[in-house]
Amino acid sequence: MCENCHEFNFPTAATAMHEGEKFRYTAQPMQSTVEEYRASGYFGRVTCQGCHLFSGTADSHSFPGGHALERLKRDLRIEIARSDPNHITVRLFAQGIGHAFPTGDLFRTLRVRLLGADGHAAELELRHHFELVPAAERDANAPLKRRVKEETLPPPRLDYVSMREYTVPWPAAARSVSAELYMDYLDPLNTMTTHLSPRITRPLILRQKFHLPPQRADATKG
Repeated sequence: MCENCHEFNFPTAATAMHEGEKFRYTAQPMQSTVEEYRASGYFGRVTCQGCHLFSGTADSHSFPGGHALERLKRDLRIEIARSDPNHITVRLFAQGIGHAFPTGDLFRTLRVRLLGADGHAAELELRHHFELVPAAERDANAPLKRRVKEETLPPPRLDYVSMREYTVPWPAAARSVSAELYMDYLDPLNTMTTHLSPRITRPLILRQKFHLPPQRADATKG
């Protein structure tokens, strides 16, 4: 039932650009949520409806999916520790999500903002990375966009937990870092032009502060 809407490929460039063109698809996935589910530890054990129907709750049959913020707060976790005097390790975990995250629309992004007391900042974007194919390289039978990189939390295995790790430059003098997790529901252009509140289009999922004990330059040697 879910696959008809959550598993499909890019249309051809001719289909996308020319009104009246007979609709045809390419071999490049645009949404692959069902395939992600099949690659997870949930496949054959829990159905899509088994998670998304929210049986026995007030949300039953509402299918909020990635908009279920209270569940995202429960299912997403972040850990930050100093890896060496000039870097921190950021680990993001998803527990109980039976596919990659984010999934679905190309522009869906899990945004991680890292803020230091001295004003130092960094940002991570977890999403499907695509780029427009240059006009000189376009083929009428190929898609207008091509997949560049996958940078999502992968489908979980049998322990139902997935993780992605980043190493981020961070000042040696910094004794803490605050992390904020946001969910982007719109693409960047629509985010700038919409009249909807950022609380709706880019809600805060969680905010957490991590202390960074000082580390000697030779602490990782040996």
